[in-house]
Amino acid sequence: MYVYRIENREGLGPYQGGVVTWRHYDEDHPGPQQDNIPYDVVFSQQYHYGFKSKAQLLNWFSKSDLKRFESSGFYVMRYSVPDTHFNVYKGGNQVAFLKHKASEVKRIKRDGFSCVPVLTPSSISMGYSGSFGQSPIDNYINRLAKEFAFLSNLVIKYKDKN
Repeated sequence: MYVYRIENREGLGPYQGGVVTWRHYDEDHPGPQQDNIPYDVVFSQQYHYGFKSKAQLLNWFSKSDLKRFESSGFYVMRYSVPDTHFNVYKGGNQVAFLKHKASEVKRIKRDGFSCVPVLTPSSISMGYSGSFGQSPIDNYINRLAKEFAFLSNLVIKYKDKN
């Protein structure tokens, strides 16, 4: 089965990453225990949380939430998880899953949930072609170039002052 999870590059979810607002601690957003996920799963450090569908994710988080998360370095990942007992526990509003048993399938863009291929070593060595604009490598290189230019300007300003 597919699981949709919001996370940052360290793998932390928005609740762990501190970007969830008070609005997500109410009866429409039950904790895992209140959502029929077993007690021992809730308190296990092995399980991560996500959603069984895009619709379920959007029922929990709005598109404006996703935009805010994205500006804080979070994105939606789609994982493929073996749909067996102990790998996935399905609550009414969320799922708990063993991330180490899952495989990353796609990173999902916020606008319209269009899919972006995950950058893997095989996609780098084989090249990339797709209809999503620039390749992930080009995007990464452009981002690094902007960061380098920013840091270079800081160094120049620092040298000018001293």
